[in-house]
Amino acid sequence: MAINWYRIPVLNVFYDLLFDDPPSLEQVNSIMSVFALMNGLFITVTAAVMNIFGPEDAKAARDKIEGWKTTGWAEKLKIGVSSAPTHDPLDDFKQMSTLGFATLAAAIMMLVVLYLGTTSIHFKGPAGEHDASVFMGWWSVTRWLFLFMMLLTVIGLWATVCAVQDAFICQTSFTPQEMIDTVQRMVIYDTVFCGVIGVGIPLILVSGALINRERAAGRLTMKEAGGTV
Repeated sequence: MAINWYRIPVLNVFYDLLFDDPPSLEQVNSIMSVFALMNGLFITVTAAVMNIFGPEDAKAARDKIEGWKTTGWAEKLKIGVSSAPTHDPLDDFKQMSTLGFATLAAAIMMLVVLYLGTTSIHFKGPAGEHDASVFMGWWSVTRWLFLFMMLLTVIGLWATVCAVQDAFICQTSFTPQEMIDTVQRMVIYDTVFCGVIGVGIPLILVSGALINRERAAGRLTMKEAGGTV
């Protein structure tokens, strides 16, 4: 039985983007331009975030956090949202800022390689004319690069957001309880605004739009040898 992926919410978005009819070369170039703009902007922000602490500020933050750990707050700093034994916002800042920069840089490098690979490419068949099957053969491999770039961009953006929040905690939390309260608020805000409103709702609406498109075109069927499901 052949599966009609457009009937499956959320998954149909990725199917339409990567696995259905291939885009034109002009659309591919447009997608690369969007990735170049986004990652160029994000990596500029991430580079600035990485250098937000001067030597004196970093030392003051380290002394403050180490002081908390030696005053009986070590167990209370286990907030539950951190994989570390105790939540150390300065260590988290270092990890997340470097992770964000590295993943965004990797996405940009991947984009440069892809761009160089498309500058003089053609998709002519044996007759010397544009052949859709030749283009499909190229796209069947190239689409995975776009998937990897998308994943790297998402990871880089997420890591940068976490780094900004860790820097905010280091600068504005003067007691362990203040840090705990701030982190708990951030978890709620990140879940509601970034996760649900920023990603979840748009993904559901785009998925619903694809379902309506396929329904209007009469293509929401799954065919198999014995008939239609």
